[in-house]
Amino acid sequence: MRTLRVSIVKLAVTLIAVSLIIAILKKNTTTHNTKAVKELTKSIENSTDTSYYFIGSSRVQKSIDPNILSKAVNGKSVFNLGISNSLFLSNCFLADFVMEQKGEKIIFIELSALNEHFPKSYTIVANALQINSYSKLWSYTKNYSITDKVKLFFSIINQQLFSAFSIKIKAIRFLNYNKKEVDKTKLIGYCSSKRAECDNTTSILSRQDLINYSDERIDHRQYFNLITQLLEKSKTNHSKIFFFLPITMQKEAEKKVVISLFKSLPDDAKLTYSDGLLKEMNSPLYLMNANHLNEKGAKKYSNLLARLIKNKL
Repeated sequence: MRTLRVSIVKLAVTLIAVSLIIAILKKNTTTHNTKAVKELTKSIENSTDTSYYFIGSSRVQKSIDPNILSKAVNGKSVFNLGISNSLFLSNCFLADFVMEQKGEKIIFIELSALNEHFPKSYTIVANALQINSYSKLWSYTKNYSITDKVKLFFSIINQQLFSAFSIKIKAIRFLNYNKKEVDKTKLIGYCSSKRAECDNTTSILSRQDLINYSDERIDHRQYFNLITQLLEKSKTNHSKIFFFLPITMQKEAEKKVVISLFKSLPDDAKLTYSDGLLKEMNSPLYLMNANHLNEKGAKKYSNLLARLIKNKL
């Protein structure tokens, strides 16, 4: 018991230290790129009609063209909330933020790695959006034992402290970008590229991948803890949530985890690719690199996705 009390005290002290670091980061990330984030936030807050949101990593950022999808849903607002290096934990917190906004929300969340840290880009976005990630983390781990919760917080805080200076450097770098450079390296939202630097399709999701990795015996309890709470919250916040697989995955380890997780989700909480979509996407011409679509691929994928969503809803 004494050890537990000491751990809690250490956690409190560390949280104070992290809060001071975050305050410094906020001071240094209030213009330029974060200004664009705040403008996006204003658009979200002013959207009182049905709106569609796509949340995920740079793979979402590079592959979801909101203009194409908006036309498919009768001109409704479509927001690409892809963030470079975003992980499933930060995806969930961003979805939680969206659910708290006005209007009916239809939210699509990319299934990705569940690493116990907040990526640098997400930290900058969360500061700009005034998302209290640690408060959300505390809420979403309510089913954890106090010991497991303390361990998780320490793990995340240690990582945040370790990377604090590099976050600040990155923030300053964003502040010094000219407009042309900002457009190339957007912090959040759709950002296409004409590059085509991949000569094979091994990273593009295939029907065979879905067969090969669907029965992996992996402990998904941490995922389901987050997913269950998101789905519960959606019921009281005029929201509907669908989880979807990245259309590109380089790492076999990620395929094993997210494909088997996807299979275990209820049908009404996931967006399932048709065999036709997977076949049509199977071309190296659509790849910027092994892990991202290029502009041509984004156009193709967004049009195929639009048809899928219309049929789903």
